[in-house]
Amino acid sequence: MKRLWPRSLFGQTLLVLLAGLIVSQLFGAWIYSMDRSQIVRAVGGTVIAQRIVNLTRLVAEAPADWRARIVAASSDDTFTVALAVELPAAPLADADAPTADALRELLVEQLSADGSIVPQVVVSAPRGMLAGLAERMLANNPMARDFGGLGPFAGFRELQVAVPLADGRWLSFTTALPDSGGAF
Repeated sequence: MKRLWPRSLFGQTLLVLLAGLIVSQLFGAWIYSMDRSQIVRAVGGTVIAQRIVNLTRLVAEAPADWRARIVAASSDDTFTVALAVELPAAPLADADAPTADALRELLVEQLSADGSIVPQVVVSAPRGMLAGLAERMLANNPMARDFGGLGPFAGFRELQVAVPLADGRWLSFTTALPDSGGAF
């Protein structure tokens, strides 16, 4: 143990400075990682909410005979859109209420100025990266499959939204929200 500790005052000072630099860099990286996870969740939710708002407006303003074609063209493996006569059942049992409430408020704000359109929003609790819809997303995207999307500790939250239309029908969306996982 004496070998690792330098004998000279210069060597001891240099070792203490290097140790302090390493600790401060690790602490800074930890803070950055926590902020990054919050931003990934916030931006991912905002982008998906904006896509839902845009598609809802498009379908609501389109002639009735165009709606089915718009819905079919807008739906894919990672973002499922459907037009239903009744409110779709939300099969997610492990719901994350705070995230769903935040997304619902954002959607209400953007869909109607008076708050008359209130969508049904359900968000699953954070799950592992290969759960449910995320598994299908990764299977169809070789880049995400190789790199794990947001890294090996990333996960997803499944999002289900149903927006009422003026004619009594429901426009439903199913997709995944990114969840960047823990800081380390």
